[in-house]
Amino acid sequence: MATDELARLVAAIERHTLPDGIRDTAVPGLLLARQPAPTDPLTLVVDPSLCIVAQGAKEVYLAGEVYRYDPAHSLLVSVDLPISARVVEATPTRPCLAVRISLNPSVVGELLADCPDDPPRGPSVRGLDVSQVDPQLLDAVARLVALLDSPKTVGPLAPLVLREITYRVLIGPQGARLRQIAAAPAGR
Repeated sequence: MATDELARLVAAIERHTLPDGIRDTAVPGLLLARQPAPTDPLTLVVDPSLCIVAQGAKEVYLAGEVYRYDPAHSLLVSVDLPISARVVEATPTRPCLAVRISLNPSVVGELLADCPDDPPRGPSVRGLDVSQVDPQLLDAVARLVALLDSPKTVGPLAPLVLREITYRVLIGPQGARLRQIAAAPAGR
């Protein structure tokens, strides 16, 4: 786990969240959450997104399976899915801090068209899974959240960092899963 990147992400989330709850941000598709205690499961529909816990741990329930993610692991959702989710590790002095980044299918499609080394498509994969967090991906996510410190930088730089995040997921262990959203219907 990349401790410097993680520490920067924790600090950035702490600067931009309320004491409790989920906060929409000036970066389109970026949600930040701070939860000071474990929660009961909440049922919701999640759009294609990357979810990272910077501190604490969460669990997602889908079709009788449990997916746990924490600072060492990220959750990728590649299609709209009805899930249940809950915070499982959090205290008032060490709250669960998390980021959710909506992924744009058209950006995935553009990146796939630009990647000459596009790996062959494998068999269909489940629309949700957990994998280890790559330090470069964590760095890009920390930089995205840190853009909130300078609101004038959000407009010009957020689309570039979001594209980098999408690319890093695409070339990582979740790449086959992310390719699923390129075929999702337009109009999100």
